[in-house]
Amino acid sequence: MTDGMRGVLRLGLLAILVSLVLGSCGSPTVKGPLRTQLLLRTRRAVPGQLIKGTFVVINPGSPFNLTQLAHPAGELSPDHCRPAFQVYLASGPVNNESGFTMNCVNGSFVIAHGTTQLPFTARTDYSRCTTTGIPTPDFPVCPASRMSPLPEFPPLPPGSYEAMLVWSDVVPLPPPKPVSVVLAVRQG
Repeated sequence: MTDGMRGVLRLGLLAILVSLVLGSCGSPTVKGPLRTQLLLRTRRAVPGQLIKGTFVVINPGSPFNLTQLAHPAGELSPDHCRPAFQVYLASGPVNNESGFTMNCVNGSFVIAHGTTQLPFTARTDYSRCTTTGIPTPDFPVCPASRMSPLPEFPPLPPGSYEAMLVWSDVVPLPPPKPVSVVLAVRQG
């Protein structure tokens, strides 16, 4: 091997190293598709009971910050809220997607390389109800006996539902497949 060939080889190796270092500093380098999944501790519950679970993100690429990606370039500041997610139950006539509170958690929301597990609790009651007005399938009347100091929401009716995930902001994650859940009244 001549000195000229060694020099070209060194420059080529240096270029590869520089591209690897610079590539790890920017947006995620994905070696395959990001995958997400909802895992529930149970898929059968009594209406009104809480269901615990885990939102799993499998990231084969570099770590990335969801807070940074949820806000357009140049608009990120320390007071930006981290994106939030909720898991809710829905069925044909009942769209029970809840809203997000104004509580803001500042800081990074990093999805690491590999598997990230995020715990959640899904409710099996309505996310809203009316104290006045006409009830609808997804906006029932609040129980009168439970309206003080704040209304408590009535349980969802027994039936088949899908657990679904919603984000407070647009995030670059594929939505997980909904998970079937059955709400049934306890026998006996």
